[in-house]
Amino acid sequence: MNDKCFALLNRWMETCLRNQVRCQYIGQKKIGDFKPTRLFHLRDGMSHVRLANSTAVRCEGNPIQYLTLSHRWTREGMPNLLKANIEQTEQNIILSDLPPVLLHSLMLARHIWINTLCIIQDDPEDWEKEAALMGKVYKNGCLNIVAILGSERNRSALFTQRIPTSIAIPHIALRRYDSRDEYGMYTEAAMQPIKRYPLMTRGWVLRERLWSPRSVYYGNQLCWGCTEMASCEAFPEGLPFECLKPSYKNNFNESFKLRTVLRDGQSGKAFSMKWRCIITKMTAMDLTYDSDLLPALSGLAHDFQDRLDDQYIAGLWRKTIVDDFFQHIVPQFQHTPQYYRSKSPLCHSSSHAT
Repeated sequence: MNDKCFALLNRWMETCLRNQVRCQYIGQKKIGDFKPTRLFHLRDGMSHVRLANSTAVRCEGNPIQYLTLSHRWTREGMPNLLKANIEQTEQNIILSDLPPVLLHSLMLARHIWINTLCIIQDDPEDWEKEAALMGKVYKNGCLNIVAILGSERNRSALFTQRIPTSIAIPHIALRRYDSRDEYGMYTEAAMQPIKRYPLMTRGWVLRERLWSPRSVYYGNQLCWGCTEMASCEAFPEGLPFECLKPSYKNNFNESFKLRTVLRDGQSGKAFSMKWRCIITKMTAMDLTYDSDLLPALSGLAHDFQDRLDDQYIAGLWRKTIVDDFFQHIVPQFQHTPQYYRSKSPLCHSSSHAT
């Protein structure tokens, strides 16, 4: 990642934190002094990288600012935190053992949370405990890194070589009478929608994007999304939505953040409609296992609970259960869980999650 891209990312971050009212409000609503159980801690640049218990990380009295990573797990070559290697990982991580997408992510911040390396993967008790905290981890993260290009086949790096002119927007200046107007011409290469990348079809990634207050996408160009602004290298000051085709507007718009969805002043009916919108989006996503759907929804349901003042029952809500049963599910979703036993006292028998 070159200096120009770093400078642009810092500028977006500064604009979000200092100038955007809704983003500032979100920062004030963070969950107290929450810290993830474990974080990767970088000291003296990349010379010393280790897994640290967050209670032992000192930030001179300030809250810990950390990044989170959304990426696609691969069956081969992806290191995991295990009972057998946690002691070594807490001492010093061997950088040569990391795939480029993880190594590059560590270069972006002093503290970072990575699912595969911050949860003990072969310890069910640790997994259950950390899974319950995952929403707080992403909500309190300063920035979510989405490795959309690094998650494609044969492209395991976060930073990649590219031709800068492929994303440049040619401008034409036209003078008419006493006015001078500039027109830009964007191309498919310059405006490739982020949803076209395979990573963006993953259900867990959708949930992580919803939880995170702001995200940066590493694709054919840097893209930015927070509650108030969607930008990219081609349009660093913000995407001109009024000029874009509808498909581009839908693909780039990042206002679909959970803290925007759940903002104050809306009716219970509005929140119900937004829950069904999330159901529709989630059921269109790919999941590694059929059984992942309801756990993924359960984490989001906790965020809607207070707003709806209702009881959650396996993807449904008690007060609107009839309407929820007839919720439209998009046809692309092919992996309906076959069996689910609800833990709710209202639903002792098994029920289908459809």
